[in-house]
Amino acid sequence: MKRYFTLLLFVVVLASIRTNAQSPFRLIGNQDGTFIHYSGNEQVVNTALDMLIADSKLVNEKAISRTGELKNHSIIVGIPGKDTTFDSLVSKYKLNVADVTGKWEAYKIQTIQDSHNTYLFILGSDPRGAAYGILELSRQMGVTPWVWW
Repeated sequence: MKRYFTLLLFVVVLASIRTNAQSPFRLIGNQDGTFIHYSGNEQVVNTALDMLIADSKLVNEKAISRTGELKNHSIIVGIPGKDTTFDSLVSKYKLNVADVTGKWEAYKIQTIQDSHNTYLFILGSDPRGAAYGILELSRQMGVTPWVWW
């Protein structure tokens, strides 16, 4: 019963992850996890990704998994100006990075939907900002940061 209640809560919380009403992004659907792509090498970002993956195992049968290639319905993490691959995606999808550029430990979460793909971008102003954005997804899934205690 507790598992079903957690899953119901998770679905309700996921409905709130939107940039506008036309482009929702589901982290988990039909018991399938989504993919997460990060091409950088910042340790704090990799640690946050590992934590998100572990947290997703707490609320779903199939966890979020890392991928080295872009797949439809993926989470894409990066820091503008730090990685050319990420910068090319920011340019391609015309993301506004002014909200995070030059700020300290800031992040922005934005859904992008084109004719074929849907992506959830996490843009960090610096490595810790990107990590905070990643951990925000855990919080919105209903997993407390104190779970490791």
